[in-house]
Parts: sequence; C-alpha cells; structure tokens
Amino acid sequence: ITLYLTIMKIFWGMPLSNRPLLLMGILLILGGLQFISLGLMSELIINRINPAQRLPLSIETTINVRTETNDEKP
Repeated sequence: ITLYLTIMKIFWGMPLSNRPLLLMGILLILGGLQFISLGLMSELIINRINPAQRLPLSIETTINVRTETNDEKP
C-alpha cells in the first residue's frame, strides 16, 4: 500500500495529505514489525527456558510389536 502511494507521489505528484490509505499503510507496517519482534522474542524465551527441561526420549511400552528374525524371512 505504501509502495503504491510512494509511486503515486514520486511519478504523478499526487498529494498524500488527503488519503487515509497512507495512515493504514503505516499502521500495517508497524503491526508487522511488532509481530516479527514478538516472534523473535518468544523464540529467545523458549530456547532459553526449555533446554534444561528437555529430557532424552525413551520408549515406555511396546504394544503388539512383532520383529522378523533371519529364520522367519522367506
């Protein structure tokens, strides 16, 4: 949106003061930057807290598992 308005201003000389689309474009850019920064901060928090809590995976029980040995193969 803001790229379109910038092109309109530079090439056609249209005024931006009477367009509410400029304000919406700026708000969308700021909202996008906030979402990106929130995602980066949450990744940092998750990676800082969880490594101490991560345990190696283990198998508790096996249910109806049949393994083939060399004698059973045709």
